[in-house]
Amino acid sequence: MERLTKMQQVEVLEYIQRRFDLSLREMSREMGMDPSRLSRYMSRSEPDMMTAKAWLGLMRLLGEYCSDWTELQEVLQETGLKPSKDECYIAEKHLSHKAVLRGVPQMDPDRYVERGEEKELRAKLVARGALPPLILIVEGMPGVGKTALVMHMLGDREIQKRFSDGIFWVRMENREEEIAMQELAEMVLGNESLDRRDLRRAVRDALRGSRSLVVLDGAEERIDLDWWMVVDSFEGRLMVTTRRRDLRSRDWERRVWRKE
Repeated sequence: MERLTKMQQVEVLEYIQRRFDLSLREMSREMGMDPSRLSRYMSRSEPDMMTAKAWLGLMRLLGEYCSDWTELQEVLQETGLKPSKDECYIAEKHLSHKAVLRGVPQMDPDRYVERGEEKELRAKLVARGALPPLILIVEGMPGVGKTALVMHMLGDREIQKRFSDGIFWVRMENREEEIAMQELAEMVLGNESLDRRDLRRAVRDALRGSRSLVVLDGAEERIDLDWWMVVDSFEGRLMVTTRRRDLRSRDWERRVWRKE
C-alpha cells in the first residue's frame, strides 16, 4: 500500500466503517485482528500505523463487502488508496458474492412474503460460539413454503458473505443419495469429479476449512445426515428442507437445530 499519513489512515478506516455500516467488532473480525488493535489504528489522538498484514486484512474486507469490481474501484478512488499487486489479489480473491451461489434456483422477490421464521433461521445459520448449529433442518408439510423461505434467505448479502466459499444447492426430491452426491461433487470439484471413485470423500476434502453451506432441498426419504456431513465442522453448515420429522444424526445430534 502506498504510504499514508496517520490521519489519512484514520479517515480511510472511518470511511469504510461508515460505508458498510460496520461496528468496530465486525470490522476487526473481517480484518483478522483484535478490536483493541483496530481501535488504536483509528484513534484520532495518536493512531498507530497499520502493518502490512493489517492492510491485507483491509483489502480482504473490501473484497468481501464490495458487491462487484466497480464498487471496489469506487471505494479505492474515494479513499485514495493505492494497493499493491498482492493487496489487489487479496481483494479480487474475495470479490465473489455473485459467484457464491451454486445451483440455487432463482425466485421472484416480488412473489415472496417475508415471515418471522426467516429472521430466526438466519440468526441460527450465522451463529458463532462454542457449539453453534451445524445441521439445520427446516421441517414442514408440503406446500408451506420451506424451499421459498430458504431460497429467499440465501439471496441475503450477509449470508453470502458468511459462506463466501460457496452455497451449494442439491435437489433431493425423488433422487437417490448417490446421484445427489454426484451433483454436489460436480459443483464443488468441476471436471475433477469425473476421476474420483469416492466422491463423498473428495467433496469433504475439498470443503475442509472452507466457509461453505450445502442445502439439501426436499429430502422426502430418510437420509443419512452423517453421510452428508461433508462441510467443515467449524466454518461450514448443512441445511435440509424436509417434511420428515425423523431425521437424526448419530455423531452431531447435539448440534442439530430444527425449525418446525
